[in-house]
Amino acid sequence: MTVLVVIDEGSAQAKATYRAENGAVLTRVVPSRIAEQAKVDINGYAESAYFTEEGGEYTVNGDFDDIIRTNIPSYQTSEANRALVHETLRQSGFAGRSVRVAVTLPMNQFFSKVKGDPINQKLISSKKRNILGGIKSAAGHQLAEIIDCKVYPEGIPALFDTIRDDSGALKPGFDEAMKILVVDIGGTTTDVSVVTPNGTIEAYDSFQTGVLTIAERFSELAAPEFGIKRIPRAMAEEALKTGRLKNIEVGNLIERASRTVLKTILRELEAMVSSPTLLDKVLIVGGGASLIGEELALELGVDALIPEQPDMAISRGIYKLETIKNVG
Repeated sequence: MTVLVVIDEGSAQAKATYRAENGAVLTRVVPSRIAEQAKVDINGYAESAYFTEEGGEYTVNGDFDDIIRTNIPSYQTSEANRALVHETLRQSGFAGRSVRVAVTLPMNQFFSKVKGDPINQKLISSKKRNILGGIKSAAGHQLAEIIDCKVYPEGIPALFDTIRDDSGALKPGFDEAMKILVVDIGGTTTDVSVVTPNGTIEAYDSFQTGVLTIAERFSELAAPEFGIKRIPRAMAEEALKTGRLKNIEVGNLIERASRTVLKTILRELEAMVSSPTLLDKVLIVGGGASLIGEELALELGVDALIPEQPDMAISRGIYKLETIKNVG
């Protein structure tokens, strides 16, 4: 039996949503840290090491810093991205099983500014071909067989997850006439859009800032405090989640680092939405929502929605959309 697995494979982490055999909908997060080398351990090749049909070697989710850049457009159709998808499937328990996947593209890559061609079909097709490309486990383990792939934009599906129930009906308190600002603060990209509940996109934009920008700024601030030259990315990301670095409270440094990204988002939103108060609500999702979501909402002065596990909202929304389509 072929199952659906949604993987929102962002530049900071891949977020998967799928249904377990007992019927429960589960989620899993895999950091987007990928080295261009099949690394080894005492048992041979690492569990998360891969060989691609093009001859590439990759290892996913290690605590290493010699990682490839995930914040450039070419990453979205790269062998490294394919390795991340398969590692996420492996960690989610789909080795040796047939799956159909849904993955994502940043909004400014999914949509096109070309008149008469609003969707970037060429890039979407390239993304699909890449995900379906050949790959094998360096350690010799079975991998999931991906038999189909769909591509969704980031950001917007989170609205479907938040305002509609499992049947697709609007939840209480929402109506089709609303205009909702969706702010998806991802790893390196923040996607913003003004969307109505029926899915009409009235405006959208993307800009380069996000959680990894906060992590980099945090590293700059924290390194002198700890008397070291630099703080590894994995350690900085963990500090953002826990508020501690080496068991020392670093909330003040995180707040200072976050302020830079907050100012950037507010500046870009001002250029896109001249009167935020005319909007009905703002939905703030992505990994950055837990860091600066509440402060952003206060600055905008709009009724804010920050869902539980905001970093999973896009993946959950796509899963809900796909499930309703299949039932229908």
